[in-house]
Amino acid sequence: MSEVNVAFGALLSRLRKNAQLTQEELAGKISLSRSALANIERGNQGVTLVLIFAMAKALNLSPVDLIPAIESLEEKVKSVVINERDQEILMGLVSAEASIKGDE
Repeated sequence: MSEVNVAFGALLSRLRKNAQLTQEELAGKISLSRSALANIERGNQGVTLVLIFAMAKALNLSPVDLIPAIESLEEKVKSVVINERDQEILMGLVSAEASIKGDE
C-alpha cells in the first residue's frame, strides 16, 4: 500500500462525502464496481489518469482537486517507480496546480 494511494483514497472519500454521494453512486458514475472504489478509498488500489479525470467530472471538480498534498507530492512522484511518460504527466499536473495556487 503506497503512501500516495492512501492519501489519494482519503481525499477521494472526503470529497465524495462532501458531494453527498455513496460509494455505489460514485462508482456507477465512473463505471467501477463499489468494491473497486472502496479499495481505492482505502489506498489498496491505485488509479489511472483517465480515472482521475472521470472522478473529477463526476464530483464536479478539477482533476487537480483530486491530487493530495501538492507540496509534498512532487518528491513522492519522483520516488515512485513508474514509466517516464506517466511521471512527466504527473509532474505537469503538479506544476499546473502550483501555478494556479500562485495566481490566487
